Amino acid sequence: MLRRSRTKILGLYLFLPLFMTSFLLEPAALAIVFGNSYSSDNSQMAGISAFHKLAHSRHPISLMTPAKSGDLYKEMASVEDLFVEFNEKCGSRFQINTYIYSTATVGNFKIAIFKNEKMHLSTHGFYDEHNYHNPVLNLYHGSLTPDTIENWNLRNGKCRLLYIGACNALGTGPYFDTDLIDALRSRTSIDIVLAFHGEVSILAATPINQSFWKLHGTYDRQGTLDSDVAYQGTKDKIEINLILLPIVAGASVGTLLGAIVAAAESGVGAAFVGELVSGVTTWVACEMLLGELDTAIHNWYHMGDTSISGYYWPYGGGGGGGGLPPRRLPY
Repeated sequence: MLRRSRTKILGLYLFLPLFMTSFLLEPAALAIVFGNSYSSDNSQMAGISAFHKLAHSRHPISLMTPAKSGDLYKEMASVEDLFVEFNEKCGSRFQINTYIYSTATVGNFKIAIFKNEKMHLSTHGFYDEHNYHNPVLNLYHGSLTPDTIENWNLRNGKCRLLYIGACNALGTGPYFDTDLIDALRSRTSIDIVLAFHGEVSILAATPINQSFWKLHGTYDRQGTLDSDVAYQGTKDKIEINLILLPIVAGASVGTLLGAIVAAAESGVGAAFVGELVSGVTTWVACEMLLGELDTAIHNWYHMGDTSISGYYWPYGGGGGGGGLPPRRLPY
């Protein structure tokens, strides 16, 4: 009986820090823990402006990547899963148009600007300070550069927001280059671009885009937040977690030491030691991720002079009219 009690205590020593860590790192959990600060009282609601009233329509969203597998594909697929889940819960509000691998061409990118209200592009970005054609975003058998976009005339398109999930879209190192963004905003209908400066890990980029699209695209069954509010909300949530997780780390050190003592007293052997080493390794990996996430969130920008309205619809309807601002998250 005594050994069984010690084993239970030992399990708690290991389970609690790992649970807290995984909960805080999960993008959906970030929204659950901190989302209420953007949705409860009237003064905060006053900052949630201009909900987009589109009557009785499905809203076309474009998701594009030149990859057919690997990290880029998974990053885009995670955004698609988010909208698919929302459609299942809330009655197919979004028409999801995907362009993958050979369909992710410059020509289809231009078509997507005409046909979709918002776009998410997952690709590789490059910047060379000695190259005039900067920055460069890869597409299938082609690329997006400032000088090629300058020849476009797509101002009568439907798309107003573009999220670029790519490194170096705003330059790298000491070079902060907005040429690509300026070209998109001057030669197409796109008003707002969200993009990264410098290199960004896919592990860091994914929770950022997940948090943004949850707030801006699928925040509530009754409406969604404007792009600037969703952008700032994402930054605030992740920065708060970057503060909280080191505190959890300190607590974890104590619990791991306690686990070692409990292991010695309960007589468990090499199997437990292996699990303990595995837990420490996992935590080290989490620390590395936190460093990458900190770099990414401080190099992520909402480019544009305005904000793009979130979608707005009442419960049970097809969109538009009536209702109140969002008060809760469905996640």
